[in-house]
Amino acid sequence: MQQKELKCTVNEKQFHGATSIDKGDHYVLRVSFINDEQDATIRTARGGVRKFKTLDAVNKMLNEVGINNWLVR
Repeated sequence: MQQKELKCTVNEKQFHGATSIDKGDHYVLRVSFINDEQDATIRTARGGVRKFKTLDAVNKMLNEVGINNWLVR
């Protein structure tokens, strides 16, 4: 799932929660949805997993799509 798709699900009220996962040298972001049992990882435009260097970067992207609360693992 890309950032644009995430914004659409947030606008459609289908979003359930977000969790940033510490991978040592970067963070990845997993999101869950109300009617879907599978979580999705935020991806780049080319299909790779999007890597965030800092939690501030995760926070900035989530705020851009309208998400204010998220978990850190």
